[in-house]
Amino acid sequence: MPDYHTHKTTQLAFAAHIRNPDKYPKPQGIDEQRMQVYRDLFFNNINNLIKQTFPVLATLYNREEWQQLIRSFYQPKYNKTPYFTDIADEFVVFLKNRPADDKRPFVAELADYEWLELDLEKSPLQPNYRKLNKDLLQSQSPVISPLLYARNYQYPVHRIGHTFQPTHSQPCHLVVWRNRDGNVHFAELSPLSMRLLEQLITTDLNGTEALLSVLADNKIHPDNKMIEYGRHQLLKWYSQDIIINTQ
Repeated sequence: MPDYHTHKTTQLAFAAHIRNPDKYPKPQGIDEQRMQVYRDLFFNNINNLIKQTFPVLATLYNREEWQQLIRSFYQPKYNKTPYFTDIADEFVVFLKNRPADDKRPFVAELADYEWLELDLEKSPLQPNYRKLNKDLLQSQSPVISPLLYARNYQYPVHRIGHTFQPTHSQPCHLVVWRNRDGNVHFAELSPLSMRLLEQLITTDLNGTEALLSVLADNKIHPDNKMIEYGRHQLLKWYSQDIIINTQ
């Protein structure tokens, strides 16, 4: 009869070695060539998933830096989930909790932004998109799509790449959403538009009330120009499937 405790001890030693071969020796009795196959297989699976989910982020590191980052994430205290589809979520949390990277202070926000697209794409939600009388957007409470994220970032993550890597804060306000055709889009909003959207998400105010509340908070006079601005913004969000209904 197999010794359960010995088998479990070997499994734990095997897993520890795969995650950190420099710190933990491989279990006795396992051929080194076979062990290397397992080391490469497990690490490459995690590495490839992260690269596919965060393609822009991955291009900002050289090979050695990237492998070191993934190896750091691959430790049990960060990468705990048994579900492959949740690994990307854990990677975002890992980056948010790491000490700030002076060379790339935006990495946690960039990863969060890239993760949003994946999360929206895989969401099973199917909102009820209603055809509306457009005048109701102001007199009733607009319903914002559940397939949407509104983010206030310290860096313009939608512009980051090889030729643009900011080291100082440049706040931006982004909305990322999935429309009725299943396509994910993003848009940069002005601070005023972001506050209006946040009001619609968090309150039951009608369109006009939400706009007046935002204008009052920002000490802006609600003249005809500002009222028309709010009306135009509501109509645009309705056409984009950001507003899907009223109540």
